Amino acid sequence: MSDQETVTEQQPAGFSIGFVWFVLFRRLRLVVAAAILGVLAAGAVYLLKKPVYRSTGSLMVPYVLDAGAPTPGNPERIRLSTSGDTLINSEVRVLRSFDLCEKVARSVGPERLAPGAPAATRLMDAASVILKSLNVEVVPKTITIEVIFEHSDSSVVQPVLENLFERYFERHFEIHLGGGSETNLLQRQKDSRARLEILDKTLNELKTQAGVIGSLEETKKGYAVKINKLESELVEAKSELGFQNALFNGPGENKPSNAVPAVVDRVPEDVMLEFKKISYELEFLRAEEFKARNTHFFTDEHPTVVKYRELIATNLVWKQKLLKLYPMLEAVAVPSASPGVAATTVFTEMDKRAAYAAKVEVLSANLVLEKTNAFRLQQLEPQIAEAQRQRDSEESVLKQISIALERKRYNTTDGSSNANISVAQAPTPATKVAGKRLKTMGMVFAGLFGAGLAFAFFLEIFVDRTVKRPSEIEPNFKLPLLMAVPAMHDSPNTASKGQPGAPAGARALVPASDSFVPAWSPLHFIHPYTDALSNRVAMYFEFVKRKPKLVGVTSCTDGAGVSSIAEGLAAALSESGDGRILIVDMHRGQGSTQTFFQGKPVAESPQLLNGENSNGGSGDQIIAATIGEGGNRTLPTGLKHLLPKLKASDYDYIIFDMPKISMASMSLRLSALLDLTVLVVESEKVQSDLLKRNCAMLTESGAKVGVVMNKVHKYVPEWLHSEV
Repeated sequence: MSDQETVTEQQPAGFSIGFVWFVLFRRLRLVVAAAILGVLAAGAVYLLKKPVYRSTGSLMVPYVLDAGAPTPGNPERIRLSTSGDTLINSEVRVLRSFDLCEKVARSVGPERLAPGAPAATRLMDAASVILKSLNVEVVPKTITIEVIFEHSDSSVVQPVLENLFERYFERHFEIHLGGGSETNLLQRQKDSRARLEILDKTLNELKTQAGVIGSLEETKKGYAVKINKLESELVEAKSELGFQNALFNGPGENKPSNAVPAVVDRVPEDVMLEFKKISYELEFLRAEEFKARNTHFFTDEHPTVVKYRELIATNLVWKQKLLKLYPMLEAVAVPSASPGVAATTVFTEMDKRAAYAAKVEVLSANLVLEKTNAFRLQQLEPQIAEAQRQRDSEESVLKQISIALERKRYNTTDGSSNANISVAQAPTPATKVAGKRLKTMGMVFAGLFGAGLAFAFFLEIFVDRTVKRPSEIEPNFKLPLLMAVPAMHDSPNTASKGQPGAPAGARALVPASDSFVPAWSPLHFIHPYTDALSNRVAMYFEFVKRKPKLVGVTSCTDGAGVSSIAEGLAAALSESGDGRILIVDMHRGQGSTQTFFQGKPVAESPQLLNGENSNGGSGDQIIAATIGEGGNRTLPTGLKHLLPKLKASDYDYIIFDMPKISMASMSLRLSALLDLTVLVVESEKVQSDLLKRNCAMLTESGAKVGVVMNKVHKYVPEWLHSEV
């Protein structure tokens, strides 16, 4: 990686203790202002924030009784739970539940807990205040729950906690044992009974529609038996009817006798058969109705009984019509269809045939009726089963409520309610919490002071991107730091000598008046620093024997103190040995020279740089000989007279006081011809990006660069932290 790449890719130095102290003292006003603002805000909190009062109580929960599933040995469904942390944490959740806080707020009074809240939401706001100010913690490695409530009104602290314990016991009993207050249990019992009555009514209506007598399974089985019996009897009746038809339609000797009463001779044969058929059906239907009501114990509303009665009524209507047309039919006797009743008249073969035909018809009608009832039962069976399930479930709930009510009355009588939980510490009277307000004050102060510190570092890191400290030069720009010169008002020499410093950019080499001290004078505050700088330069050229040695002094910005440092450096170098120093002023494109010997300027040197274009011919360019081992360089016209004389001169050092570095200045081109270029960086004036670009250009030109940081402000006291 090239030197140029090394400079341009440098990252800012990280945080260090020196950087922290530097930021704090450099932004001291901002930090102090943030601290003062924090103190004022903390004082406002102390004056405006009301004191907080606290009440403390504790509960012991060794075990919990739960209403579980019934067992043969535990018909009341009670079991013991001792599940450690899980059990305790569950009770903590109950204590911190919003509905419990709402009940407490309603009991204590929402207007006392949230006096400024709107009336519409005052209860919810009061419950929120309780929940926010309630601290429920489990004491480690114990079965104790500590409950703390804090509020600014001392009159509500203890009542809230007492009411909370009372409501908690009720809620605990309701959750774990299915109970609650006695009033609540009575209301639940009443509601359950009402629901049970409705379910019973619905179930009975469905059973009546389906013809269910007793259980559903027994009714289904009864329908199956009756259908099988009717089908069997119908087969027998059809067989007998066929036999009678065969006899009636057979040979003449086998035909029944035609002897009938005289009254029958005047009645048509088909009318006689129809009358006997209707009469037999009436007897049969009456017998079946009697059997249904007395043998099967069907009610009058049962579909079977209703159907029989409808058929009986229909046959009676037809019989009455026939009797009205043929009154003589009253004399015709019909055999009884009831079991055990003998016929009063001997049937003819025709009568038997009509009787069996009527029997087949009745059996067929009964079979259709029973199948219809069975189909209706099949359709209603899911509804009946669901109604039965709901009814059984509600009955179980009613039983559970009744058990809980009895247990509640028993516990109230013997005082054993919630015996598994005991109050280890009753709610204490309200006590003032001193640390609460102090903690808030500390948080306010820390917040504002921290914000001030953060803003100070933000300004230093992201906003102010200038180079401020000598310690930034070598890590960030990879250039050697030759010297750090403090600002005039920070220099200890200024205070001791009482002399003002030279103004920035002053170039007069001889004092103009008694009030001005030139930069080369030992009385000037910069003298100790240029003296030290001369030692660094001498060490740099320790193994260089040739004369003269060429040193350039330049900067990145105007007013950086280049002339003062150049003059001071020339004077300091001339004091060592018998060396003679030549300083060349290159400002404004013109050149003037001054010789220093033994720390003082001597007679004005000839104007070596004067030539044809010395009055402003800097725009003309010539190719001049190179000093040293480099190639050709492009120089201003005024320097062409100096180059031949430099090799033959007897000066130890020639110092060039050059303008600031830019793309168009001669400083950049001249630096490549010099043995050393001193780059003066004014603290807190040069942007970091500008310095990086200038360093890159100097490195690219092949110049050898050292940095002098000028006007360094010392914010941090020496006893606290010392920098270069």
